[in-house]
Amino acid sequence: MRLLADLRDIFAAHERLTTEEILEALCELDESPWADIRGKALDARNLSLRLGKYDIKPKVLRIGERVARGYECSDLADAWSRYLPDISSGNEGRGIPPPGIETQGMTAPRSLSPAGVTSVTPATAFTPPAGPGRCPGCGFHTETQGHRAGCEAA
Repeated sequence: MRLLADLRDIFAAHERLTTEEILEALCELDESPWADIRGKALDARNLSLRLGKYDIKPKVLRIGERVARGYECSDLADAWSRYLPDISSGNEGRGIPPPGIETQGMTAPRSLSPAGVTSVTPATAFTPPAGPGRCPGCGFHTETQGHRAGCEAA
């Protein structure tokens, strides 16, 4: 998923890039592994294999007078939305590996909303814990905790 994140950064200002331009940009990124993968830089074939796991394939692009193989931003958009957190909202969600990625020792992610759920019970008002020595307003044990900030009973 590091590759997808780096490509999202590279494509931020571009609609389409040739494979050569992508490889050059990936290798120039600070602290990226792409310039030295087992002693060699990432090449076009390896890039294609890695992106193929996300069903992303290079295509022939015409850029000005030049014709070259490369990728368009729209080709990557689906993978970005599926496997990377949404950076615009600050959501730190978890990505799910694409098919074919080793997940040995991992458990399948649980659905956050079970099938068949049609409504949500609204939250009720806070009821402070009651008991000997507890404040009826905030529920704190007054001898050891004092009162919650803003407690009306204080």
